[in-house]
Amino acid sequence: SSPNFILGQVDFNSNIPNYGAAHAGASSAQGFACPYGMAFNAQQLLVADANNNRVLIFPVVNGNVSKTATGVLGQTDFVSNTSGTTAQTLNFPSGVALS
Repeated sequence: SSPNFILGQVDFNSNIPNYGAAHAGASSAQGFACPYGMAFNAQQLLVADANNNRVLIFPVVNGNVSKTATGVLGQTDFVSNTSGTTAQTLNFPSGVALS
């Protein structure tokens, strides 16, 4: 079967890193720079955004995934992407899990 929605790009033919950012190459709540792993349940989809050193959290409402993240782990906001090794930062996250 074919996919019926896309995250991180304007269409199925695009491949722009950090699509959705105000300026090219900047992090945002809509785009990725090397999405590496994901996990989902009925309430949320988590995507490990490796090159942005973060995990984005997308809400799932009535079975539909939002195209804009509402939460971020590893950064203080959606535009930051600094790597780190503290309890609040991430360095190239490559997977996520939900229980």
